[in-house]
Amino acid sequence: GVFQRMFWLRKVKCAKNWTVIPYQTFYICYYLEEVILPERLESIGQSAFQTCSSMKIKLPDGLKRINTSAFLDCVNVNFGTLPESLEMIGSRAFSNCDSIVDLVIPKNVTTLEASAFQNCNNLKTVEIGVSQHAISYQLFSGCDNLTTLRLNAPTVATVKSGNPVSSDRLKDRNLSKADWRQ
Repeated sequence: GVFQRMFWLRKVKCAKNWTVIPYQTFYICYYLEEVILPERLESIGQSAFQTCSSMKIKLPDGLKRINTSAFLDCVNVNFGTLPESLEMIGSRAFSNCDSIVDLVIPKNVTTLEASAFQNCNNLKTVEIGVSQHAISYQLFSGCDNLTTLRLNAPTVATVKSGNPVSSDRLKDRNLSKADWRQ
């Protein structure tokens, strides 16, 4: 990646004409604190921000894809809300992001890959408004504080294989608008 392992890097303002953050662009920029993304951005590449520990970043409204491991191990990432334009969240995209407490997955998301939010230790509430037919394996595994999962899908949701949730604390599993089956 272009800025890979630049430990001194603290703040980045991406060029306005960027539509993609390529593979491992900011990989292991551990002390990166703030990233300003262009409004035209459509895709965040694989491992683009992996292991950027304490980063503030606003995901732009036109963003469509967050690829595999894009924010993996970003323990204290603050990204606000996921944009309504989002269509795909890759495998392990937000795994080990402990700063995520309440999560709303927009209804336009058609692809939620395996372990996308695995081991988000402080995740308590999830609302899924997906327009897809399947929820991937271990989507929320290791999210031991997850107590509320709401699925507001207009179509039947099935689990591809295995349980998407491993929390013993899950109390509210509102699946009234969809059929959750394996």
